[in-house]
Amino acid sequence: WVAKPLCWPHELHDLAEAKAHVQRRWWFVDRPVRALIAVALLAAGVSRGKPYAKDFIKNCDEIAVHMSSPQLMFEANLKAGHRVIVDDYLRGYEWIRDNTPKDARVMAWWDYGYQIT
Repeated sequence: WVAKPLCWPHELHDLAEAKAHVQRRWWFVDRPVRALIAVALLAAGVSRGKPYAKDFIKNCDEIAVHMSSPQLMFEANLKAGHRVIVDDYLRGYEWIRDNTPKDARVMAWWDYGYQIT
């Protein structure tokens, strides 16, 4: 058993020639139809993507609020329901302060570096 190709090269050539002929002969129809199809696809994409865009913007706004005022300590809930205070950042920064020279340089990612300085 040998798989047959979906189309032959001469069929592709004929299709390309027919397309070129339509473009030359019916140019005043070809371009507006292409523009109409593009506008329809764009409108469909925008209308279907609008709910996702609203959720994305809402999520970005919520994250921006939390990132705009970084905290060294915060409360968290454990799976068992207990509330704990997470002070890992504060302890880490205190360790750097207490165990490195005053003129030491610390390599860190930008957000931690921002807090360290």
